[in-house]
Amino acid sequence: MATSRKPASVIENDLRETRFPDFLGIGTTRGGSSWLYRVLSRHPDVWMPPVKELHYFDRSMDGQRTITFARRELLIRARDYLVGERKRSTADTLWQTLRWDAHYLFAPRGLHWYRGLFRPREGQLTGEVTPAYAILDTATVNAIAELMPDIKAIYILRNPIDRAWSSVVNSLARKRRRSITTIPAQQVMRKAESVSRSARSDYAANVRRWRAAIGHQRLFIGYMEEIKADPERLMQRICGFLGIGLPDEQVRRAMLERVNTTSKFSAPMPQEVRRRIAELLLPRIEDQAALFGGYAEEWLEDARRTISGTSR
Repeated sequence: MATSRKPASVIENDLRETRFPDFLGIGTTRGGSSWLYRVLSRHPDVWMPPVKELHYFDRSMDGQRTITFARRELLIRARDYLVGERKRSTADTLWQTLRWDAHYLFAPRGLHWYRGLFRPREGQLTGEVTPAYAILDTATVNAIAELMPDIKAIYILRNPIDRAWSSVVNSLARKRRRSITTIPAQQVMRKAESVSRSARSDYAANVRRWRAAIGHQRLFIGYMEEIKADPERLMQRICGFLGIGLPDEQVRRAMLERVNTTSKFSAPMPQEVRRRIAELLLPRIEDQAALFGGYAEEWLEDARRTISGTSR
């Protein structure tokens, strides 16, 4: 009896070794992390998982397989297949991506599960983007550094006042498919105050924690302003940091795409909300300006003008 042969794609998948990531995109939320994932997933020298946020280090689920997780993620992945996102996120064949999904959805979570999510080809780097990693505690960041001694991290920052407003709109309006103008003013203000007090807005503390664990040279700092003003220059800096080739035409097209925007559900930030956010964030922005300079100094000027009533 003749024996059946595995398709070439299956053989290739079997031979591709899994490994821990070479880099992590650690944040920030509402600050360009989706853009970062999109452009890196299009780069020929990089293999990115088909799912943007893996949330391995910030969610304690080791050894677990939950029906809720599988059901929710299965619906999301089904949508990706239907809209063609599967083909855009990696260059893998359909069979290879299905194998990846089976591991992602149904294997028990743990280090073996996490390592199995990274399947680069020879010569490619691999990594993931989970913005929640920016606010991991010291012990977890140190554990990451010990597990992956050569790990690099990319942190894209945004004016904390604008980031706070985008987070408010995303939470109260975009996720509920309604305009922020329909939300009661008191509810908007409460959410703005909560976001402003969040550790996600404390860029300086987050950077110091990560630098202490992995070193100054292995943490890349970029800015949302760069994405808007000169995305190619920012991408060139990222490529140099990772040691990969400069952007090709496919990456350039991805750099210009608007990703994960809240503009459809947003509106100009009410001045009283802007002033309150600026008051709450001022000490942190002062710390950021002292640590980063550059764009952070512009954030500080903006915050001070807002508080004094002479803002734009």
